[in-house]
Parts: sequence; structure tokens; C-alpha cells
Amino acid sequence: MNSQTDGTSRTSTELDYTSVPLINRSIGYFQVANLQLDEATFRNKLEDYLRDRISSPERTTQTENQNPHLVRFHWGHDHDFGTFRLSGEMGTRNIWMLSRFFDHFKVSPAMLQNRAVLDVGCWTGGVSLILNRLGAHVTAIDQIRKYTDALSFLAQSFGLDSFVAEGRSVYEIDGQEFREKFDFIFCLGVIYHLSDPILGLRRMYHALKPGGLLCIESMSIDCPECVCEYEGPSKRRGKFGWNWFVPSPKCIFQWLEDAGFREIRVGDGLTPFAVTAEGDPMGSNRCFAVAKKDPNHHISVAGLSAKVD
Repeated sequence: MNSQTDGTSRTSTELDYTSVPLINRSIGYFQVANLQLDEATFRNKLEDYLRDRISSPERTTQTENQNPHLVRFHWGHDHDFGTFRLSGEMGTRNIWMLSRFFDHFKVSPAMLQNRAVLDVGCWTGGVSLILNRLGAHVTAIDQIRKYTDALSFLAQSFGLDSFVAEGRSVYEIDGQEFREKFDFIFCLGVIYHLSDPILGLRRMYHALKPGGLLCIESMSIDCPECVCEYEGPSKRRGKFGWNWFVPSPKCIFQWLEDAGFREIRVGDGLTPFAVTAEGDPMGSNRCFAVAKKDPNHHISVAGLSAKVD
């Protein structure tokens, strides 16, 4: 258990989980009973995705230094479809991530009603589908198209309105069709996978409406200084890898500030600039941040990897 910045030890039992029943009810809609097609067709198509029987433009036989999610299809989060279950690599982390924002960072589910929301790095939709059921108009993106294709299939199978899934990276939301389009952006478990986090944040900045909110969740270093650890795809952390820069909480704060955000809150939900401890349902060394777009910010253009304003 980590010693937090105020000098006291906090445990996950102090966390507030008020929103979890609402989140679970939202997930509960996605059961076989609510399908718009027959169960056999639905299950067969899911099986095709899970067994990589559906062609993908990113498919590669090169595995060295590659994200394993690119090489093979991996289901994201646990889901009970009523008559069968799928286990995901992230378990129920989608529930705990959203709960932290709803219950500790004052991003209430009611704020999402009829709002335009972008989910960056959506994977198989563990977060996107919940946001839609909470009343948001969701655009979900992922760099690996086979996941957005699978998510589109899920959305169509359950008759979702106001839901679009597109295969594109965060760097590719720089067109006019994305400019100042969204009230909220969720970027969960993504920022440390980017080779250029500042450019990614600035892309999201421009996609937000003035005063829009960015919600970030990231792997983080338990360090009081403003630093980040470089890993690179050649270094593996367990079965995962493909991490580029893993920031400390204060580094996340400065990234956000330099990219044009204000009213920045960073921490584990209990303590500012703290990371999650052992026993937290998110696991250890995770960090959350919420920040508001400052529409009057001008980014320093010197040394940027791409032209931005």
C-alpha cells in the first residue's frame, strides 16, 4: 500500500462505488434477449472475430515488437450475454474506471445525457457501450480496425442509436469533421501507448468543444516528481508491451497543461497526484485525470512532430 501525498495511508475500502449499480444495469442491456438478430448468427459472428476468421487491413505475420492485439484478436472486458459469457483481458476494469470518474471526479452519468462523446482506444467497446446506454451520442475509435468492426457489429446487433465506431487513431481526428465536435472525450488506458502523447492530447483538445472535458486513465509511475519512464516496444511488461512513455501523476498534469487544458485534477480519486495502491479494483500504479479545454490556449509549436494550432 502506498503512502499518499498527504502522509496518510489510504485503502480501496474508502472508495465510493455509488455509480456501479447504474453501470451494471447499463451493461445488462447487452444480453441475448435484446438482440435484433437470432442468437446463433450473433454467436457465430463473434466466434469468427475471436478466431481471427475475419480479414483485417492491419493483419500481419510480423510479430516482433508488435502489439499482440494487432497480431491476434483479443476480447477486451468480461461480458455476460445472458446465455453465454466472454472473458476479456481487462476483466471488469471498464466498470471501475467509469465509477472512479463518476464517483470521485464529479463527472456524473447525468452529464452525459444527449452529449457528444468520443471514446479513444475503444477496443471491443467495454466503455463505449456503457456510455451509449447512459444516454451519450458515442463515437468510438481505435487504431486497429478489426476491433471497431466488431464493435459496430455489436452496436447493430443490439439496435443502438447514436453510435458510430471508426477505425482510426487519435492522430487522425484532425479533420474539420472532428473540430470542436465533442462535449466529452474518454481516453482510458491509452496515453502511455502513444509515441507522441503531446500530439495526441492536442488532437483531442481540438476535437473538444470549448469548455469540454477530457477524462484520462493511465498506467503511472509512483513518483512525486514530474517524470516519465521510457519503455518502448522492445521492453515487455508481463504479457503486455508496446508502452512508450509511462508518466508520473505530475507529468500527466503538465502534459495536459502544455496541451491546452485547465482546471486539471489528477490522482487516484482519493488523493491528488497519487497512484492506485494494491487492493484497488483497478490494480496498482494507475492514475486518473479530468481536465477542461481552455479555448484560448496557444500551444508552443517549436519541436512538435506535426503541424498543429
